Amino acid sequence: MIPGVEQAAAHASNRRLRSRIAHLRIQTISHYARRGGGESNRQWAIIDEQLMDLRGRPALYRRAFYRLIIQLDAVTFGDTLYVDMDVDNIKVPSEEEVLAQMDLMAGERLAAAEVNGGSGEE
Repeated sequence: MIPGVEQAAAHASNRRLRSRIAHLRIQTISHYARRGGGESNRQWAIIDEQLMDLRGRPALYRRAFYRLIIQLDAVTFGDTLYVDMDVDNIKVPSEEEVLAQMDLMAGERLAAAEVNGGSGEE
């Protein structure tokens, strides 16, 4: 493999891994903070259902979802202790949030294509 391509592939793989770990962290905290009676052992089933749903979605939807996940993860975690977190804001993105992010990403792509002199179409 060409060194630059190998480095880019490693970076993309690393980004995907970070986004998946962030997703698990958000789902875990969300479940822990909101679990109802009889749901204490359901966390992994909920995560599996979310992942199955994501696999059935278009690539743009998945990219938008994970961009929101990474943004939430960056804002929420770090030096903050759990007791200091606003757990009401720790949740996976809603359908509306993902669709809005998709629109934003499409606008960014169109603007980038215009700056580069292209039509934005593929």
